[in-house]
Amino acid sequence: YGLRLAQQVTPHLRLGTTLVSEDRQAEDYTLKGLDTTFDLPLNSEMTMEFAQTERFQLRNFFSNDGGLTFTQVSRPDSAALGEAYKLGLTSQPFENTQLDFYFKDLDKNFSTTDTVNESGMSKYGAKVSQGLTKHTTLNLTHDTQELEIVLEILLYIST
Repeated sequence: YGLRLAQQVTPHLRLGTTLVSEDRQAEDYTLKGLDTTFDLPLNSEMTMEFAQTERFQLRNFFSNDGGLTFTQVSRPDSAALGEAYKLGLTSQPFENTQLDFYFKDLDKNFSTTDTVNESGMSKYGAKVSQGLTKHTTLNLTHDTQELEIVLEILLYIST
């Protein structure tokens, strides 16, 4: 089952919470989340999200030989707790101009189908979009990601 609740608390503040629970034969899976959005001056808003998972949504596999063989990276028999958070800022300070900034961090045990390839990563970036004509927009994007568990994956695969 799943549950999503959101409430506009003040004219400039929205709060939300999410709960997902799956009862399975081998193991149960739970996701809990909180989020908030602040409306700021200059047509801007800041979002903050936090989520926690228990157990693995999907089993993860890694291949170091181009896909000929695979080794399971996540261990579905463990009651792994994982956490993730995201901070975002969006602004439209001028007509036809949008600025986006984000930072997100997912620890190695955080598990959803959307983030299966991002476990153990920190990511941050920025995007500037400038409308040039009615049908043309110039986008400049920069993203950086840092993998936090490279050595652990290599050690796990070699054993």
